Amino acid sequence: MNTLAVALAGSLVLAGTAWSKDAVPACGYSEEPLEVPTPAPKRNRLQLLGSTPASGEAVHPATVVGVDVEYHIVDFAPGRYELVLHAAGHAPGSTSIIGDGAQGKHLLANAHGKVHLCAPLRPLFGAEGVRWPLLLHVSLQKRTGPTSFTLYAQTARLQFPSPDLSKKMLEQQKSIRSETYYMALDAVFDFRYRNEYTYNACVERFPETLATLQAPHKDWSERNAALFTRIDALQMQRFTEFVRGTDRTAEASMKSAREDFAEYLERQSDVAMRRLCAELPLVLGGEAREYIGHYLTLMDAEAPSL
Repeated sequence: MNTLAVALAGSLVLAGTAWSKDAVPACGYSEEPLEVPTPAPKRNRLQLLGSTPASGEAVHPATVVGVDVEYHIVDFAPGRYELVLHAAGHAPGSTSIIGDGAQGKHLLANAHGKVHLCAPLRPLFGAEGVRWPLLLHVSLQKRTGPTSFTLYAQTARLQFPSPDLSKKMLEQQKSIRSETYYMALDAVFDFRYRNEYTYNACVERFPETLATLQAPHKDWSERNAALFTRIDALQMQRFTEFVRGTDRTAEASMKSAREDFAEYLERQSDVAMRRLCAELPLVLGGEAREYIGHYLTLMDAEAPSL
């Protein structure tokens, strides 16, 4: 996760009782225990209860959004779990963490409860890489080390427009590709490497399939060489955005994404793999747009050239 830590020094309690551009309701972190629900949950759960201001309302630099969530943790251990507020970044999966100056100190004290979180927005108005309208969500994380965690759940997203974005921020938002574009890119990336690694897995696990798959695979790769080169380049752009501000590299992220396909196929039984190998010539003999034409159209609309 690409996280831009945002913290405010001092108290979150702001004067004023009426929410407006310059005066917002007071906000402070709180946790309230709940009884174990019936039936008892089988997995960790996190539910968004609401926010002040409500999702869809305009926000301003002085706004502190109060967010209410309900949580249920199956394998609870005191001092290990935390709820974290995130603002969506330009690339899907990248977020800015919104802190109240006490990040890492609001560890949950109960296995079941309700929590009120506070999101001071002023730092986000000048932050690079934040997507507007603002998209906020809460995640449930288990701390596994000083800087490491396991993500267990996250809420639905809240959305907040603002009339107070600077001209620079407005121009920046115009250049951001939509989430639809990234979903389309993921789909064509999946098509490209799922079939590539299926071919590799088939000829490795069942060497006799080389005789029927090698020629179609070679033709498929040559016919789609320009498309596949473009997909790889666009995905590298995406990973470059995603890892910005972290100690990871786009190349390592691309390598990991490809290896996910190999690991998935390794887990398949011989029966399942033989079925995939039998179906593969149909894909290799067809045109890419027969399978991913809709996604290519969506991708082309926002990335016409590279």
